[in-house]
Amino acid sequence: MKVKEKRIIILGAGLTGLSTSYFLKKKGIGSIIIEKESYIGGLCSSIKMGSFTFERVQHFIHLRYEKTRIFIENELKIPLSRYDRKAFIFFKKTLIPYPFQANLFALPLLERLNCIVTFIRTKFLNNENKKNTHYGSYYEWCQKNLGKGISKYFMIPYNEKMWGVSSKNLTTDWMGRLVPYPNTQEILLGACKNQRGKFGYNSVFYCPKNASIEVLSKNLALDNIKSGQAVTNINIETKIVRTNGGGMYPYDVLISTIPLPVCVSLIEHCPKSIQKSASLLKHTGIYVLNIGLKTNEFVKGLNWCYFPEKEFDFYRLGIASNTSNKLSPNGFSTCYIEFNEKVFRKNTKDEIYEKTIHQLIQLGFLNKKEDVIFKKFVYIQYAYVIFDKKYQLATASIQSYLQKNGIYSIGRFGGWEYSYIEKNITDARELSEIISNKILGKPIFGKH
Repeated sequence: MKVKEKRIIILGAGLTGLSTSYFLKKKGIGSIIIEKESYIGGLCSSIKMGSFTFERVQHFIHLRYEKTRIFIENELKIPLSRYDRKAFIFFKKTLIPYPFQANLFALPLLERLNCIVTFIRTKFLNNENKKNTHYGSYYEWCQKNLGKGISKYFMIPYNEKMWGVSSKNLTTDWMGRLVPYPNTQEILLGACKNQRGKFGYNSVFYCPKNASIEVLSKNLALDNIKSGQAVTNINIETKIVRTNGGGMYPYDVLISTIPLPVCVSLIEHCPKSIQKSASLLKHTGIYVLNIGLKTNEFVKGLNWCYFPEKEFDFYRLGIASNTSNKLSPNGFSTCYIEFNEKVFRKNTKDEIYEKTIHQLIQLGFLNKKEDVIFKKFVYIQYAYVIFDKKYQLATASIQSYLQKNGIYSIGRFGGWEYSYIEKNITDARELSEIISNKILGKPIFGKH
């Protein structure tokens, strides 16, 4: 039964926008999604090249809640395949099982001893302050919890390559469950032998069975998407969204999943204080090199590998076809290689490609250059939000302003956060509850 009609506009047909529209529809509430691209799904979309399928950026589904799996498999009708993580760190010409700090046994002897001694020394020196949970930076957290060795060899160089900023300028706000933190006994035991333990939030993950992540976006999509329309103006007084080409969309409720600073820039007569807060928000982009390979022997049994050392321009490599044989023809493989955008300021794409392929051959990851039959660079502008000391106050002031003016800004981009698939779906479900309760005049529970 349809509830009272409200004009609900959603900006962005990525996973969060599609999920919000889907959950609202289940409650009898219609909406319109405005999407600037010609395709839907945002980062959860795919690129076809010949008989290969490349995800725009590789996604795995990490589940904390059984209800999310049930929703995906039973309601969206997407069967999932479960995988035990096979991830490594390439360090000193050695493959170290991930996470680094729990598998020191695999390090060369000198580096292993350095990690053990500095870890024990750190634990001894910080014993009296072990209840302290406030750290001035990610750099400080690493030094005070893991010691100089583990910090120096992996934790700091890898994350600085990925984020593109000094670890001293990163807070710990992004970490949460994303950084595995084995206890003292586990770290010391892992320095002696392979524990084969399941550390971290992604020790087990899921993928759509015989499909790319794009199937999730397609099965969430309704017939309410206005694609190829970029928002040019948001008037919060008249409650009208305008798009290029003269599109005009009145709204009662506006949901934004586009990048938070972009949303602010579109608001007509936005207060200077909010504009200033938006100018403080930082992010970093990445390039993903997708390659199709004329072989099915490309590092069998490996899901992904981290590269913390400076000699490699890329920070992570993964083999997508090891989790779905439908992404490439029989006997072929697909691989993705990730770079921070800063690498491309001094080098061309061709130069980076040639160097990368040469290194992969030297490492034994690839047999010969001729095995590469397709390649494509994909640029992700807002790949990672920079969690610096200005982040919390800036995002809080913007979100407060938007909420006061009837705008909900959620998702990886709209919430300006380090997010993942399950959280996007959960946030969308919670927001749909809030909006439906508000429309029906019921008490609003939840936090947005």
